[in-house]
Amino acid sequence: MKITRRQLRRIIIESYKSWDVTRAIFGDYFRDDYRSPINPDVSPDFKPALLITPYGEKSIIFILWRAKHKSIMSAIPHEQSEIIAMIHAKPTKKPCIPVTYEIAQSAVNPNLAGEKGYGALIYGIVFQHMKEKGFGLTSDHSVSSSNNAKSLWNRYADTKSFEKRKTAAGNDDFDYYGKTPDEDDDCDLGAGIKYMATHNSWITTSNNYRNIRDSLFNQSSDYFRMLHPDKRGKLKTYLITSAFEMFHNALSV
Repeated sequence: MKITRRQLRRIIIESYKSWDVTRAIFGDYFRDDYRSPINPDVSPDFKPALLITPYGEKSIIFILWRAKHKSIMSAIPHEQSEIIAMIHAKPTKKPCIPVTYEIAQSAVNPNLAGEKGYGALIYGIVFQHMKEKGFGLTSDHSVSSSNNAKSLWNRYADTKSFEKRKTAAGNDDFDYYGKTPDEDDDCDLGAGIKYMATHNSWITTSNNYRNIRDSLFNQSSDYFRMLHPDKRGKLKTYLITSAFEMFHNALSV
């Protein structure tokens, strides 16, 4: 497929901010500011909440959810809950500049398509969590990344407060073919390079999302504390199951 001059000019304009030569001369001057998180608290009665829980071996699932009715505290609380957005993160198969987690699945509730900012919110929350653990984050390397995900990762490269992590030897690009003697930059090819959104392990240097993460997490804890112990397990199972169902439904849209 041929690229027109206009398309080439647009690619250059959109990518120059993160070029090494640009940053060497101008630092972060041309990079975009890290956006502030949206406030999903639009209802005084049914506060949004955040569940962060282990899932499988070393994986973590982040679920942004909210109660739809005060009967969240009644006999069947899970039937009155709604998933807003989800991310399932898991460790990469190879070091990929350890420790790095890849975004295995991510989705925003299609019914909330008119409410902008939930995707950026949950990604920001995950970046905040990984930063505090000392881990990096990368795109899906096992299967593939959507065009929307690729666009999102490209924006991170152009945004202040996002940096590529390096190995002890100073390498910051994943090595898929053993080109360097550095084992820590070795990374799994997965479905193929062209299907990946990024070839780096990213970390945020900002705490922009710490307060909103803490507030949402505490709200989720409050909801669970209000429930009978038997209902807590049912609600957690329902939220996890619903999050993955939403992901698969979003793929089919």
